[in-house]
Amino acid sequence: MNILGIRELTIDILINDNNTESAIYGGGGTSHNIIWNLAQSNQNYNLYVGGITGNDYFSKKEIIILKKYNINTEFLEKKNKNTRKVFTFIEKNRETKNVTVCPICNKDVWSSSSTYKINYNLLKEKNINVVIFDSYKKENNEIAKYCIKNKILTILDFGVIGNLRYLSLEKLEEIKDNPYNIIQMNNKVFKFLLSRFNLKTSQELFEILKVKLLVITNSNNGTVIIDKNNERNLIFNVDEVFDNNGAGDAFLASVIESYLSTNSFDDFYKLLEQLSLINITNVLKNKGARINYPYFYKEKLNEFDNYCKLCNKEILENKSNKKSKFKIVTSMDQLIKRVNNGINSYNIKQITNLLSGLDNSKILILGSGASYISACYISKILNDYVYNKKIFVDVMYINEALNNKNILKYDKIIIISSSGTSSDVVKVINYLKTINFNAIYLITTKEKDIYLDIKNLEVISYYSDNWTRERGFLSIEGIVLPVILFVLSINKTINKVDLLLKIKEILDNYLQTDININYGSLIDIFYDNDSYIHALDLESKLIESGMGRVSLHEKKNFSHGRFSILKTMPSDLIIYLNFNSNNKYETKLINYLSSKNLNIIKLLEGKENNDVLDVFTNLIKIQKFILDISKIINFDLSDPGYDSQDKTLYKYK
Repeated sequence: MNILGIRELTIDILINDNNTESAIYGGGGTSHNIIWNLAQSNQNYNLYVGGITGNDYFSKKEIIILKKYNINTEFLEKKNKNTRKVFTFIEKNRETKNVTVCPICNKDVWSSSSTYKINYNLLKEKNINVVIFDSYKKENNEIAKYCIKNKILTILDFGVIGNLRYLSLEKLEEIKDNPYNIIQMNNKVFKFLLSRFNLKTSQELFEILKVKLLVITNSNNGTVIIDKNNERNLIFNVDEVFDNNGAGDAFLASVIESYLSTNSFDDFYKLLEQLSLINITNVLKNKGARINYPYFYKEKLNEFDNYCKLCNKEILENKSNKKSKFKIVTSMDQLIKRVNNGINSYNIKQITNLLSGLDNSKILILGSGASYISACYISKILNDYVYNKKIFVDVMYINEALNNKNILKYDKIIIISSSGTSSDVVKVINYLKTINFNAIYLITTKEKDIYLDIKNLEVISYYSDNWTRERGFLSIEGIVLPVILFVLSINKTINKVDLLLKIKEILDNYLQTDININYGSLIDIFYDNDSYIHALDLESKLIESGMGRVSLHEKKNFSHGRFSILKTMPSDLIIYLNFNSNNKYETKLINYLSSKNLNIIKLLEGKENNDVLDVFTNLIKIQKFILDISKIINFDLSDPGYDSQDKTLYKYK
């Protein structure tokens, strides 16, 4: 039997408080751990590991161990990068936390993974019978589909619930076309899928997934095992638990061995009881997923920093000298294309229809993150420039509307959401349904069809297959495009072609050459009523990118004592929005700030038409300003490089 486990090579590093001078380390990760556990069996398996691997000191040592214990590494694809690492701290004989920041050099060592391209010819050549995957994601699903067509048994550990929570509704529906024969999932994933598919029992989920075997683990409460005719429960009682890392991997290895060794469910279940009790007990009483320490190296902690430096040096020397283009530059280069492809006449007509029924209306616009900024822009446009309508527009964060009976005073609610499927959006739509609110509009990039079952909801989708989803904080998708929809619907003197020419003119000619700033600065932004929304936009981008700490000051309010902060914490940069030289107070304020020898940049000076087009023009200038800063400080402000701990908070929603 030829078995392959696919995942990116990861190094587990165990640090014990009883021995702070050294650490034990070796390979980790679910699929590879399962292969290690299968190597302990009495079966004559030919075992393989595949996936992306770094080309550094640690990966080279791990590959030596793999080969030493007859685990084939031909399916591993080497990249000139450092191998992913996870540090596990053991204090008082108990695991305390897993981190991906090196305790020696204090750098994040969990780099973003590369796409793995399996060698299908090698898959045939080695006559692989079983392939094991450890997360539900696109690249794994594609390989699994190929395996199914070629009668290769596919096995999936669904992984953490985070792999599912942020899938769109249509992607969740694709799970029903599942390409895996055996699936193991934990109880959190199980309950999530029941909720999303509106199911009540594990048997119903089994039938939807069309699997041969479904395994649902629930820690000390036992494990449910289901096939087409049976449902059984296994419970393990282990008195002493040292470290629970890898218990699920050991169990799935037991499931695989039992499944491959028997022909009936009863025989399978009996063997599984025997194998899993031994394997799980051994794992829980030892450190981590791998049972025997010949699989681990021991290294002095103070050597880790030297090895990291050596790795970086080797990798940098092997890499091309070609400088990669900033994502922020790529985003701006594609701005005109994305506006052209994303905004169509049907979108504009939908917004026009929405605006046509606004007489004497009270409107609430909801958003979060970049979509909240977009909501504020649209609110300003409607409040300030729809002169022929008696309307009143408010803005709230989405969560503020939940269980808030005050929203009943509004006639229409507009939800701005780029994803359209985040948990906050789903919750607020469900809440609006329960209170029978019957005028809901959702402006999103998602395809309209996924919302057809929701009554009283009109979806305005600016989705397009012709542009990729943006990365970073320019928020073209979340801010620029929905604002353009309203600009084109309100200002009938300009069409999309003219607007595209206007964007090109701004990008070609609007350049800030007098920026004197460094990364990590104290930044003060001064605004007035007309420029407040631009101040919010700037503040959001500068803070989320990590560029600096930002404070906002309404110009008149600054003279009420806020000036005192400049004595103790003078600004590294002042961004002064919408300077009007004819205003006496503005002149006095600029002179005061200039007398402090502060670095001042004036943005968005003067007004052109004093209409909705100015709002849009200044919006594009803000995006261009962020690009100019990126180039000057040589740092991509659209790619802040969150570490893994940051991402757990960033994705809390």
